[in-house]
Amino acid sequence: PKTRKALFVSTLLDTSASMTGSKLAAAVEGFTDLVHHLRAHASKRMVSAPGDLVVLSTFDGEVKPQFPPLPPGKVRTGDLAKSVRAGGRTALYDAVIEAAGRLRPTSSRVSVLVTDGADTFRGGKQSQAVDALVRACHAHVGQLQVLLLSVGTDGLSDLQAMDQAVRRAGGRCTLRQ
Repeated sequence: PKTRKALFVSTLLDTSASMTGSKLAAAVEGFTDLVHHLRAHASKRMVSAPGDLVVLSTFDGEVKPQFPPLPPGKVRTGDLAKSVRAGGRTALYDAVIEAAGRLRPTSSRVSVLVTDGADTFRGGKQSQAVDALVRACHAHVGQLQVLLLSVGTDGLSDLQAMDQAVRRAGGRCTLRQ
């Protein structure tokens, strides 16, 4: 069977008040699909790696780890839809800073951020979030991929700044709306 290097997939889901309803449901569904995809590949031994790990944090006015790094087969996605609720402000920068610092020394790192808006919490600053992403890119040269998923346009300038910083630092970044 084909093999690939192990993945460390760190996902941040915005659970602020503006994500109520279909936005949050779509974000949870997207995360669930990602885990199922990794699980399916591992079970079929198509493109699998024994060291794959997935970690999820949600954020509103604070960053909340949902579970520690786990192999995709151990992630209980069914409980997630029942446990996350939308409410509060958006601590976008704090979430990015925490996620960048959480990346593990595996061969391939993927950081996924799903949000609908700009940072509305007076915690971290945009420059600190950008600096954290740049440090992560330099620490993991050529091995960091960042996926920024915007389900709205309020925070587009924040995401564009992060996208440009990751690219300048040698990381791969995809910004999708």
